[in-house]
This record gives sequence, structure tokens and C-alpha cells, in this order.
Amino acid sequence: MKPCPKKRSSEGDGRGLRSDAVANRQKVLDAASELFCKNGVNTSLEDVAKLAGVGIGTLYRRFPSRAELIVAVYEPAIIAWTDSIEDALTLSDPCEGLTNVLSGLFDLQFSYRGYAEVMTMGFPLSPEFEETRMRGVEGLRVLTARAKRRGCLRKDYSPRDLLIFMMANAGIVEAGGDVARVSSRRLLAYFFRSILVNPDKKLPAAPELDEVIQAMRRLRPLPS
Repeated sequence: MKPCPKKRSSEGDGRGLRSDAVANRQKVLDAASELFCKNGVNTSLEDVAKLAGVGIGTLYRRFPSRAELIVAVYEPAIIAWTDSIEDALTLSDPCEGLTNVLSGLFDLQFSYRGYAEVMTMGFPLSPEFEETRMRGVEGLRVLTARAKRRGCLRKDYSPRDLLIFMMANAGIVEAGGDVARVSSRRLLAYFFRSILVNPDKKLPAAPELDEVIQAMRRLRPLPS
């Protein structure tokens, strides 16, 4: 997995705080970004505080709930996803736009472990985050409808199909190792084969069998 993307500074969110409080907030955000990226959103907040070098009380003063910390970490990913959809809507070919968006979603799952979970969570206390996400959801609905009208997307395709493949890709990301990217590209190609009317007939190369076996063992190790 590539390194976690750099998160925006917390300076703008720390207005009114003392300089040491702003610094602590940024330490917590950086630590959460690293651990959420590696381990997902259920990472222990005690581990986040330890990596940040602050007490758990300091963490909760800066981020009173896990949900607020998740929003701070994943906001760049949600913005990137929504921006990619809005860019796709400007293209003359809706299927080109749709495949770009779906490919980007699979990539985001590598940069932000747990991204599929965040996409299905509710954040009622973060209206700006919710508004950005729902703008993306609505844009994707419009893009999908355009692709169906163009005749390049199967009429029976449902957005629920995307969630199914995102869950499968999340398992690939979880397994990790060199096989993950290769497997993800092949899974995406199968996804496109199943939803596009005229998909690319050539599949990316499959990973080596021993690499797949090792990845599966990492995903579900036998108890000692």
C-alpha cells in the first residue's frame, strides 16, 4: 500500500485555540490518518493518542467523538471522489466518465483503508461532510442515468452492484502485499465486464497462485 496521503493542516480548524492546542490537534490528526489508513476506522483511539504522543483526554478535547475524527481524516477522500464525478459530468462520453470514477474509487480504497465503510456511514453532526458526500451520490446517479441512455451501460445495473465490488476490493486491500494491486485491477476489469455493454475483452494479467495463497493466509491466519 502506498503511503497515506498528506492531510490538510488543522490550522484553519483551530481558530481560537492556543498554539499548543493547535499543534496537539494536528498531531492527533496525523496519527489518526496514518493508523486509519493502515488499519481502518475501528483503530483503537488509545493507539492514535499513543502515536500522537498525547493523552487520551487531549485527543477527546480536540475530537470529542470517533465520528469527528473520521470526518477530519476522510474529508479529502470524499472531496476527491465528488470532484472526480463533477469532472466526469463535463465529458461528452458518460461511460468514459463513469469508468474513470469507478477506477478512482478502487484507488481511493488503497489510499484510505476503510473508505467503503465511511461511504455507508452517517455523519449528522458534520453537515458539510454530508453535503459533499451527497453531492457526489447525486452526481453519480446522474452520470449512471446518462450512461444508460447512451446505451453503454447495462439497463439492469444498480448502484448496489458497486457496493458489492467495493466490499470485494476492500478484502483485497486488507490482504495487502504485492498481489493486492494486481488483484484489484483484475477485479475492476471483471466489474466492467459485468456492467458495460461493450467492455474491453482483454483482462489484466492474473496474480501468481502462490501470491494469492499467501495473501489469503495473511487475511485469515490460522490460530496458533
